[in-house]
Amino acid sequence: MPFFSIVIPVYNRAGLFKQTIQTLFDQEFTDFEIIVIDDGSTDEIKELVSQLTLQHANLKYFYQQNSERGCARNNGIQRAQGRYVVMFDSDDFMHPDHLSTLHANILTLNYPEFIATKFDFVTDGKHVPSDIMSLPAGEYDYRLFLHGNPFACNICFHRENRSLFLFEEDRKYAMLEDWMFLIQNLKNSKIYLVNKVTISQHDHEKRSMKNDNAEFVRRVKRAFDWMLAKVPLSDPEVRILKAQVNYLSAIHCYLDGKRTETITYLTRALQANGFQMRYALLLLKCLAGRKLLSKLKS
Repeated sequence: MPFFSIVIPVYNRAGLFKQTIQTLFDQEFTDFEIIVIDDGSTDEIKELVSQLTLQHANLKYFYQQNSERGCARNNGIQRAQGRYVVMFDSDDFMHPDHLSTLHANILTLNYPEFIATKFDFVTDGKHVPSDIMSLPAGEYDYRLFLHGNPFACNICFHRENRSLFLFEEDRKYAMLEDWMFLIQNLKNSKIYLVNKVTISQHDHEKRSMKNDNAEFVRRVKRAFDWMLAKVPLSDPEVRILKAQVNYLSAIHCYLDGKRTETITYLTRALQANGFQMRYALLLLKCLAGRKLLSKLKS
């Protein structure tokens, strides 16, 4: 039985996936299996992975009809044989010490249920910090995730956790299933954050969070209702979560150039959870206009 099972859902990412998979083969810690779940790709991903399986016995490929990432991740988790499951995306890069860092900390912490390291973004060849960089090392529970999901899905968890909730599979929640998974699972558990950057996310135009702002707003509202139904929260916690949902909606309306909608969502966020500096900054950007900001930058 391998120590780690790395689960990677992939959909039409053959161009990036070759780089991604190589970073796994370059790991310092080598006791792992890789489970690739092809979510109905129409590109040459199957041929690429099939060639690699001839060279790497720990690489396993499975195809499923397109059902979105939640279903693909669950498929991979259910096929995993490792002691710990490492979730990974098909367009991200593991630093060579990612698995060795996880392994060392798992042993030191006496086998925690959930653990994660930090990550940054790579944009045009430059490394850019992510929101998780400001968090100190230590344990976090669901209350952190009322303010959003700084972890993305770069997480590792004990496979034999009997109380584990799997990912929501309904595609109407796609793009939010990571957040939903963490807030539900961490209601009665904790995740340990290691203070080391061992993953880089490739920030490109085809990332799921950049595809359709209007659809994201619809889905984040559905995710809010889902979390209220699945996770018992106090009234103050509901207000914090509601504010975050409206703030996220405001951001995506701003990205679409919808000033009125942006201001409406910011107002709702303010009403739910009081003044926050980030609300004021987004409001200023909205009032100034993106064209003016671009001119000022140039």
